[in-house]
Parts: sequence; C-alpha cells; structure tokens
Amino acid sequence: MVMGLSVVAWLDGGGEWRVVDDACPHRLAPLSEGRVDGKGRLQCAYHGWCFDGHGSCQFIPQAPALGPPVHKNSKACVASYPSVVQNNILWFYPRSEPEYCDVLKRKRPPYVPEIDDDDPSHFMVYGVRDLLYG
Repeated sequence: MVMGLSVVAWLDGGGEWRVVDDACPHRLAPLSEGRVDGKGRLQCAYHGWCFDGHGSCQFIPQAPALGPPVHKNSKACVASYPSVVQNNILWFYPRSEPEYCDVLKRKRPPYVPEIDDDDPSHFMVYGVRDLLYG
C-alpha cells in the first residue's frame, strides 16, 4: 500500500518497471500473489489472467481460442501508473488517467547525487516490511 493505493510493481519483459493496481479485475485477487510469466506479463495466481505493463489484459486461459477476444474488453483491464527509476529508486505517479501517462517524462523526480555514490550505507535499508496490526 502506497499513499492509500494497493499497487504491485514488476520488471516486464522489456526491462521496464511497471506499476498497476494490485487487484485482478476478474475476482479482485491480489496480483502481487501472482507471477511474471515468460513474456514479462503479470499473471494472476487465481485464474491465470495475464496483464501487460499498461494494464491491458493480454491472455485469459479459459477463453476459447476461436471465440470473441474477451481479453480486449475494457472491463478486463487494470489501472496502470506512470513509473520511472531515479537514483535506483522506483517512483510512480498515483494517477492512472491518460493525461498523466507522460508526467514523469515531463517532470522527473529529484536527482540526489549523494545517493549515487558507491557507499551503500548512505541509502540502503534492508529487511523492511509493513505488517498490518489489529
């Protein structure tokens, strides 16, 4: 959860970091419990739906091969967020509307030269995990 959004990030087949909502549009299963398939798509663990980095459904295993392209339906998509890596940190913009798709190209996150030095003790944090209590 980041800024109230449940998101999942992964490195796609083209070597780009992608960020999408952490809920499959089919049954709202967490996509973070899935896997990245051989084509770099995020695959839902529940029924195997596969999503590209833009949130478009690319494959539904249960859909008949010769039937209508149900994976092209807009209801089969998941919201995706613009993302960029700066100083080895993955940044994303928390708006999924089309007018924000290139916002991180127009205005990049701040560059911090101190983070780029070779001493990892200046910026590395190991073993952090947020756990829900209550």
